[in-house]
Amino acid sequence: MRTRSRLRYSIKLLLAASLFYSGALLLVLRWRFRRSGVVLLYHRVLPEAECAQSFSSKAIIVSPATFERHLRFLRRHFAVLGPEEFREWLLNGREVSRPPCLITFDDGWKDNLTHARPVLKAQQLPAVIFLPTDYIGTGKAFWQERLSRLLFLLGQQPALRQQPVVANYKLDSLFEARDDELAKRAGVLARTFKNRDTSDIDKLIAELSVTLTDRGDAADVDTYLSWDDVAALRPDGIAFGSHTVSHRILTQIDPAAVAEELTESRSVLEQHLNAPVHILAYPNGNHDAGTCERARQAGYKLAFTTVPGIVSRGDDPMTLRRINIHDGAHRHLPLFCTSILGVL
Repeated sequence: MRTRSRLRYSIKLLLAASLFYSGALLLVLRWRFRRSGVVLLYHRVLPEAECAQSFSSKAIIVSPATFERHLRFLRRHFAVLGPEEFREWLLNGREVSRPPCLITFDDGWKDNLTHARPVLKAQQLPAVIFLPTDYIGTGKAFWQERLSRLLFLLGQQPALRQQPVVANYKLDSLFEARDDELAKRAGVLARTFKNRDTSDIDKLIAELSVTLTDRGDAADVDTYLSWDDVAALRPDGIAFGSHTVSHRILTQIDPAAVAEELTESRSVLEQHLNAPVHILAYPNGNHDAGTCERARQAGYKLAFTTVPGIVSRGDDPMTLRRINIHDGAHRHLPLFCTSILGVL
């Protein structure tokens, strides 16, 4: 299966490179974006050593070198806008010289400051970071990283295989993974809980925390921005929007809780930024008609999903598409370009 997957990737890269270096993709780009723009979704920018320490999914990470290649390409072929300029183009018909592009980051990871900012600053490009306010400056971590780390530690302690938590949550496969595959196996297992109720996830994390005889030292790499970091980023053209309060999936909680997540996060952001906040990214991209309406009622003017595709004037501003970018699919510039264009 892995050999077949690598073969498909190699063929796709070869086709993309042929189209890219022949100039054909750039011709398609000019035609495709005559009246449209693109919103790119990044999460984390990590060098190799820190990536190896992280328990985040590799599907949300790019290296600084990859990020720099992307920005150089965007600077040449797009008008990279801040969120207010992008809103003016989308809603009010503002004219731009080249296809508009908005660079976004979800979650507010610390590496947005340490590794993304220097590259953005060198290329003199703006971006927007969507913050879950319960995590900023608190030292808390998302459940995915917490759970992945605990599962990894569990798999390193075979003496715990007979503990009830292993059978209750079907975690036996952790003890069958090779040492070099354990971290990946832990991440895969953690992600199977993504659509489970928050209380179920919290219960598992609590049980693992009690069960583990050695929890080691948590790596600092999976931490979030502080409010001082947010203040430091603003002079460099970095704007901020809401990613709700707790990052709970809005389509899985009751309407009153959705409204609270939307209004409280906006209020907290405006207090810290001393500026109005009108932009939102739905956690995990999940949204429905009720969620979108509550976002409008909470005062948001633009809201972003994780549905891939380009953005055109006339699109619903509460369901804007974004293209998720990560090293596994976009390390090579031709593949980055084909993803933006939606070809191959």
